[in-house]
Parts: sequence; structure tokens; C-alpha cells
Amino acid sequence: MGCLGLDTVASRPFSPEEVDLAWNVANQVAGVLARVRLDEGRQRLQVQYHQAQKMEAVGLLAGGIARALALKVWEVLDGQPENGQAQSTEGAN
Repeated sequence: MGCLGLDTVASRPFSPEEVDLAWNVANQVAGVLARVRLDEGRQRLQVQYHQAQKMEAVGLLAGGIARALALKVWEVLDGQPENGQAQSTEGAN
């Protein structure tokens, strides 16, 4: 592990090794930041994908309910029960 001292009073130019070290550290930090941004973006996309799946499921359910309701309405309008048996008024008395 290294140490960077900033307590010198006299200014001096950086050595090539110090410049290389600074560039290496900067590149590593940039890489980490890029990975963090990618992970955040991936997580956002996953949330959006799961929300879209939920909406699709609700849409399918609503479509199924609407179809079943429409079939019931047509049965009532046609005067025929769902199971195909004719309604009898004889047993009602």
C-alpha cells in the first residue's frame, strides 16, 4: 500500500513514475465508476422489465375476464345457459 505525501514546501516536477501512477489510479477509478453506472442502469432496466411483465399479466387477466363476461352476456341474450341445457320453467312451480 502506498502513501501520497502533500506536505512538501518546495515545488518540484513529478517524476515519470509518479505521473504513470497517477494515470493508473485515475484509470482504475474511471473503470470502477463505469461499472457502477452500468450496474445502476442494469438494475433500472430490470425494474422496468418486471413492471412490464406485471402489466402484461394484468392485461391478459383483464382480457380473459372481458371475454368470459362477453360470453355470459351473449348467453343471456341468446337465452341459453353456459352448460348447454335448456332452461325449464316446469320445475319452477
